[in-house]
Amino acid sequence: MSRNPPPTPDPINIPTALPPGLIAERLARTHPLLCLDFDGTISELTNDPWKAVPIPPAKNAIAELARHPRKITVAIVSGRDLDTLIGLLGLRDGLMFAGTHGLEFIGRDGVRHHAPGVERCAADMKIVREFLTKSIPKDRGFIIEDKGIAMTINYRNAKPDDARPTLEAFDNFVSNRPTLQVLHGKMVHEAIPRGIGGKGAAIEFFMRDTGIDASNTIYIGDDTTDEDAFRMLAPRGGITVMVGVARASFAEYRVDTPSVVSDLLVDLAFSM
Repeated sequence: MSRNPPPTPDPINIPTALPPGLIAERLARTHPLLCLDFDGTISELTNDPWKAVPIPPAKNAIAELARHPRKITVAIVSGRDLDTLIGLLGLRDGLMFAGTHGLEFIGRDGVRHHAPGVERCAADMKIVREFLTKSIPKDRGFIIEDKGIAMTINYRNAKPDDARPTLEAFDNFVSNRPTLQVLHGKMVHEAIPRGIGGKGAAIEFFMRDTGIDASNTIYIGDDTTDEDAFRMLAPRGGITVMVGVARASFAEYRVDTPSVVSDLLVDLAFSM
């Protein structure tokens, strides 16, 4: 029997189109906390996860927004580990970061923090690392990401007939580790510490760190792993925006593509 925590209820509402000017209006009347997912939000999804880079106008706009800390605070929130995230983004000054689904942070002080309790998972994570080394087929399109405090299988390039049994074996193995749980995202399965972190927890960290409350927080993301942040913020008056085709989500609003997010960021930067 799986030891994973009980699943949260699935979302049932379809987000509506983001009203033009809504985020700009929030910026005009308050100091918002703008939280951005990386892959599929400010970067297009790629078959090679190491080649994902931010859309150039989005990167430039983020850099410009970060130069105005008295008007807006910007945080990048991702499932990527912090070193990879910062390397792919190519920016750091004036930004806050959450990596590995809220298991590691860089706040206003510029110091890296880990979520409390991560260290107790080290022995089980080592066992999963050894399992992946021995059990994942080579040259079948699987990409293994070792984040130290999490282990990920990316199966975007694997054939479905190869992916199904491999992912089932991985999920079963991880579910039987007492300190770990399985997280499913877009074409990835991940072993992460049980009951620790999450993108909602990452946003809570940033709100405490900055003193900005939920009603003045904006979160934009595309993945099922972003639902944790949507679910936490939307009832508290935050602006929550899902990126991608229409689907049930805890987000209140939706935009079609990362290019639309890029245009939105450019408009915000122009208003500084």
